[in-house]
Amino acid sequence: MKCSNCGSDDEGNFCSKCGNRLQQDNAEEFPEDFSAGNPAEWTGLCPVCKKASLQYNIKKVFLGLKSRESYDCPKCRSVFLKEDDKYKLISVSDKGNEIWVEYGEKPLSPEEWVRISHGGISDEKQRTVDLEHYYSELSLGNIDPGKSPDCPVILKINEEHIVTFPGITLKEPRAVRKTTGGYAGPRFRVAKGVSFSLGAFGASSESHDEIRDIDRGLFTITTKRLIFSGNKKTTAISLSKIISINPYSDGIGVNRENREKMQYFVGIPEVEVDINVDGRVYRENFSGLMLMSIIEGLINRMNNPSVSAESSSGSSGNSESAEERRFKIQVERNLKGRELEKNGDAEGAVLLYEENIAEGFEGNFPYERLAIIYRKKKEYSEEIRVLKRAIFVFENYASKERSDLIPKLEKFKERLVKAEVLEEKAPAKANDGR
Repeated sequence: MKCSNCGSDDEGNFCSKCGNRLQQDNAEEFPEDFSAGNPAEWTGLCPVCKKASLQYNIKKVFLGLKSRESYDCPKCRSVFLKEDDKYKLISVSDKGNEIWVEYGEKPLSPEEWVRISHGGISDEKQRTVDLEHYYSELSLGNIDPGKSPDCPVILKINEEHIVTFPGITLKEPRAVRKTTGGYAGPRFRVAKGVSFSLGAFGASSESHDEIRDIDRGLFTITTKRLIFSGNKKTTAISLSKIISINPYSDGIGVNRENREKMQYFVGIPEVEVDINVDGRVYRENFSGLMLMSIIEGLINRMNNPSVSAESSSGSSGNSESAEERRFKIQVERNLKGRELEKNGDAEGAVLLYEENIAEGFEGNFPYERLAIIYRKKKEYSEEIRVLKRAIFVFENYASKERSDLIPKLEKFKERLVKAEVLEEKAPAKANDGR
């Protein structure tokens, strides 16, 4: 089947050249997250060195009054201490190892260690990645913030109400002047209530800004304006006039055209919202960061109507729209990475490819490119890590009647054997050259 992106022919569901999804009438959909396997078998592969199985160990501590259970690696001497239903990496031979740097002294579940063993990440790091992705998409206008029918202000033509927050405080900088000084020199009393000062009058005046509360009222966001309605003051800011937004824990600061000083809108009510990223749901407090992202997204939608139309159609479509957008982003990463390679920026390409394999990309392109780059740099351990990750992901998909992946899977296994041989020879070769 011919790829619509680069024109190459390929038999699978994805182009082996650029990773683009190939259009098929009965293409079977699969989840993006790889399976963690059986948590009870997490000890089958050491998450640190990925070369040996972990061995169960039990020691008597505190004068034999207490037992300490752990799983130890005979290859890299890593020790995973059991804490309730989790395991904490407490010791490694190489303190510079990336797994130790990232997960040392952190209790993780067996499912998390399985994912890490095969190139995945922990739940905490996945949460960070997902939230960064969500806020980025929200700022770009790719996520529709929704509309609210009840609006406390009169809307203009083609203007829609997004949300209104009560109890918001408007703060603005105000100049405060302080004067110090007075007469210097002796004073002489010549009569009752009458005195003379012989010195000169000396005084200094300093001025500085202080953030003062101006008013309290409603803060309304529409598709065209930010509107504050207070008891003493009402102000409207056109989205097209906004220069910058600073997020705070409970509000934002807005800098706009034709106004030197920033205005602050603070006091967002404590409200929790559910954020869904590819089926993973996180409960977050509504914050200034989320408010800023919504406003930036509205500005991008206003400046680029095609973004608004695309996200609106996606929100009203089926549940596959989010998955399709993710694949589009992954393909763009592959193409951008290939372009960076051609321009000599291999490190930049590696970052893009690594991001794709961390998400369990189904095409072989990023795995192959990373393996080639690491082979050229003689970083065989990194090449082995990527290949094992590819084998794990492709075996998972191949087990679900994806017979088209079997040839690619065998290719990765053959390359893995060669990479392991090269890694074994590498230290001996270095010693011969000394």
